[in-house]
Amino acid sequence: MTAPDLATLADQLRAVQRQANALLSLAGWSLTRVEANTETGRLRVWARRDDGREVTLDARPGRATLTCEQAGSEIVPVGRRGDRALVRRLTSTFLGRHVVGEGVRSGLRGLARYLDDNATTPALVGRAALALIAGELAE
Repeated sequence: MTAPDLATLADQLRAVQRQANALLSLAGWSLTRVEANTETGRLRVWARRDDGREVTLDARPGRATLTCEQAGSEIVPVGRRGDRALVRRLTSTFLGRHVVGEGVRSGLRGLARYLDDNATTPALVGRAALALIAGELAE
């Protein structure tokens, strides 16, 4: 994929991000950020589910990977005896990384499949958003 093609694809993804988020919210997901580096040909897309699962698509020519993490928090005591306070500590658990394609366009299709397979509630409207991401942009 050439640099102008990648820049155009990233601009298209940013343009439909609001519309896709409205539809994806019914399935429990939202696209949080889109980044494109035209010099290296890399596209990164971040998605977050309502329960804290975070997915990052890292696509470049020849390889596209999904990284999955679970964000959360826990209450822990800090301080010395007699001067302890309970504080919330943020946690992030690495769930895995796997190859979903051999380039940017196949990576977007892989991200759409992952979001569909891991929806909190199966929703036909969510499928419309996935078609918007994977179909229109990946053609």
